[in-house]
Amino acid sequence: MNKKNFLLIGSLVFLIFLGWFAYQKATDDTYEGMSIIPEQHKDINE
Repeated sequence: MNKKNFLLIGSLVFLIFLGWFAYQKATDDTYEGMSIIPEQHKDINE
């Protein structure tokens, strides 16, 4: 039972980490490679 719980918790932690990593990759830096000039971006200027 102890080994089963350890595997379950380990798998859960791994899935959470994998989801977090995928989220970081999917929402990569919007302004990557651009110099940000606030006057030219509505979402920054608000």
